[in-house]
Amino acid sequence: MIELLITATIIGYIIYLRYYADLRSEAERDTEKLRVGIRLYDKGEIQDALTFFTQYLQKDPASTIAYLYLARCQRLLGNQTTAINTLKTGESYDNTVADLHLEMGQILYEQQQYDEAFQGFDRAIFHSKRQQADAYEWRGLTRQQLNQPAEAQQHAVPRLVVKY
Repeated sequence: MIELLITATIIGYIIYLRYYADLRSEAERDTEKLRVGIRLYDKGEIQDALTFFTQYLQKDPASTIAYLYLARCQRLLGNQTTAINTLKTGESYDNTVADLHLEMGQILYEQQQYDEAFQGFDRAIFHSKRQQADAYEWRGLTRQQLNQPAEAQQHAVPRLVVKY
């Protein structure tokens, strides 16, 4: 009888781990589902990646990561305004994805909207829990454009992030 109880407990625990204990964020799970499109993007097959993410968003319109990569494709194709609108849509579903804010900041920086870009980089740093060196670097570049040289110097070199 005790063997049956132990076996049932172990099986229950395995089921729990398999279906309920996925501790990844929604964005991390989305990234896993979007691997094919992300590979297309990374290989430089931008038009195919654009098609992939557009079709994916028709099935799952709340996928923040799909909006991020769709915006990246649009940006590379020269559609900055469309990319900004796509990023805003992605933020409306989940504004805690640091890369959304980083991408928005980079586009605004290119458009010389430095105050807004700075805010985007600031949000990227906050949502990455201060772990995203790129956001620090871009924030430093933005501070230079805003004539804040002392503050810019603090962010001039990307920081080495050490986890304890």
